[in-house]
Amino acid sequence: IQNLRKESGFDVTDKIRIAIARNADIDAAIEAHAAYIGQQTLATEVKLVDSIDDASSTLVEIDDTVSTRISIAKI
Repeated sequence: IQNLRKESGFDVTDKIRIAIARNADIDAAIEAHAAYIGQQTLATEVKLVDSIDDASSTLVEIDDTVSTRISIAKI
């Protein structure tokens, strides 16, 4: 997420919203750690969504068998 912030040209202090496409392999971890993820990335919202069709989303590989789409938006 920090790399996505940088690639998007956001300032270090910009607040963001994060949307992460659901993936059964990571959903529980994201739900359990959403507050921590938000604190570390200055996100006011970290939510799981059924799908992301946003052209600005990025496919992120968690490991060799798990990937998901993530979208970030500056507030």
